[in-house]
Order: sequence, then structure tokens, then C-alpha cells
Amino acid sequence: MFGLRHLLGLGLLALSVTAAPQPHKKRTCSTKCFPNGNATISDATATKRTRENWWCPADKMYGFMGFSYPLEVSDCGDASNGFDKINSDFKKMKEMGASMVRVYAPECREKSVWENLLKAGIENNMGIIGMVWWGFGDQGLWVKTRDSINAVLEENPLAPFVFHSMAFGSEPVGDGVEDDGTFVKDMLAWKDTLSKYGINLGISEDWDRQGRLTDGDGLTDFGKQIRDASDNLQLHPMPYYHCDKYPTADNVMDYFSWYIEKLVEPNMPGLPIFVTETQWSSQQGGSHNRGCGEPGEDLDNFKKFWNTWQDNCDYWKQHKVGWFAHTFSDEMEGGFGILDGSGNPKMDFAPPRC
Repeated sequence: MFGLRHLLGLGLLALSVTAAPQPHKKRTCSTKCFPNGNATISDATATKRTRENWWCPADKMYGFMGFSYPLEVSDCGDASNGFDKINSDFKKMKEMGASMVRVYAPECREKSVWENLLKAGIENNMGIIGMVWWGFGDQGLWVKTRDSINAVLEENPLAPFVFHSMAFGSEPVGDGVEDDGTFVKDMLAWKDTLSKYGINLGISEDWDRQGRLTDGDGLTDFGKQIRDASDNLQLHPMPYYHCDKYPTADNVMDYFSWYIEKLVEPNMPGLPIFVTETQWSSQQGGSHNRGCGEPGEDLDNFKKFWNTWQDNCDYWKQHKVGWFAHTFSDEMEGGFGILDGSGNPKMDFAPPRC
């Protein structure tokens, strides 16, 4: 295990970081907690505290948390997987009010990308939700990602104070990667490993596709197994893909309230709620075809969609829902980004602190 002296040599422990100007008033908790309170990693307080009293309690982690951050290039030497790029993006996210980052689709399987994420989290005083990623091709690659994350956790004492939780895949059930029948067993085994560091585990999943997880009346037996294996909920409420009912973004709050109040709260009570993936495309022919001939895929509906999230702070507070914007920019997942491919905002995006 690396000692703090080694971390200092790597630059993983920044003792004095000049923070970027904060345009958003911080939501502070009753204790000096992270990431929504006043706790900072840069003064090394994490090494003097337990993880349990470091993180803000789940009932304080509501409203806008940050961005979903795709890392979809498999070449670990690519600039997108390097520290300079990741750190620059984290800094921009922080300036836009983010306190956390949700990693999405990490195609690099080496620990270097997780070391770079950890270092950027420390530099910018931000928490991270990591992800084991099955992949777009070879579904067995998830094991390499898991082992890389495990190595970083083992070698870096500050890692549990930056990595809030992990996702055991993104829509692994909906996309059928668990068809070999070992999914729950594998999930529980990794949960046991993460528990040594106090890190929670869930799956990043939509839950409302009837079949494997739900049957129209509630959770299936398999859905209950996943729920019971989860420490938190990392949800994908996506009206964008229900274009038969939501061809435009005019009434998407109806879907969100149904999703939270009728699907999630009755069937998965007591679990902390994050919305880790929800989206709308600002352009036709963007990253994903939703199968309806592309109605409503334009900048106007994109703005309506994200204004719905920004304008319903009281609801997210009432139901203790923390949400992430998918995605940060159009550099990957074109059309979904809050920023365009050149790093310019497509709209006035300044979510209030609930």
C-alpha cells in the first residue's frame, strides 16, 4: 500500500489548491462533510477522519450533484484518458456547480485512468462515482476494470474519500450482459471487496423496462435480488426513449414523478437515490436513435428538458433525489452534452442548490 509520502510524490495529495471562483452558493450540511459541506480533501483532513463521518449523509445529497462523464476511448494513452484533460474538465464542472462526477463507459481497462480520476478529484475537491464497464464489444473486459479499480483502492489511502460509490455496470440487465447467470454472485463478490473500504455499490440501470427487473406490478424475483444486493440506487429515468408518450420534452416531469413515486419508492424503499443517467438530444441524428423518426430532437426541447430538472428543486429535495446531467459535453455522446463539442454551453445551465 502506498504511504502518504508516496502520494505526495505522485502529486495525488494536493495540500494547497487555489479553487476556481464558485458561482453557486454551497449547500452546507450540519457537519463539515463532503462533497456538499465544507470539507476539503486538499488540507488532508480525510486522513484524519473515518469515511463514515467524511461523506455527507444520504438525506443531504439531493438536487444537482454533477455530470455524467463518458470515457469511451479504449486507448489508455489517448488524451481523453490523461490527467490534463480530465482535470481540465473537472475544473469546468466545478465552476458549473458540480460537486461530484459520475464516470460512464470507461473503455480504458488500466488503472492509470482511475489514478488520473482520483488525482483530478483531489485537485478539484470533487467526489466520484466509478463504474465497472462491460463494454461495447468484449463483455469479459469488465473483470479488468474491476481489478484496476481494486488496485487503485488498495494503493491509495485517499481513494475511499474521493470515490463515493461504484456502479456494477450501466444498464447491465437491460442490455443483457448478465445472461450467463452469475451476475448477482459477481456483484456480491465485488460488494464484499468494496466494503473493506466502506465504498457502496449499486447498478446504473433504468428499471422500467418490463421483463428481467419489473413485471408491471413490481419487481421480479431477479429484480429483488439486485435491489437487495445494492447499497444505493443509480437510476436511469429516460423519457427520451419513451418517445411514444414523450415525443417532446413538454411534460417529462409527469414521467419523473411516476418513476420516483410509483416505481422506485414503493419497490426499493430506504435506498439512497441518485439519477445517474437521463438525457435529451439537442440535434437530430445524435448519439442514439430513439426509434421515433427523431421528433423533438432539437435545441428547444433540450432546453425544456434540462429546465425541468433545474426548476423542480423542491421536488428533488422532498424525495431526496440527487441528479447528474448526462452528459458533460458533446465530445462523446454527441447531442447529449450540456456543452457543445467546442466546450461552449448550449443553454443557461446553472442548477440551484436545493
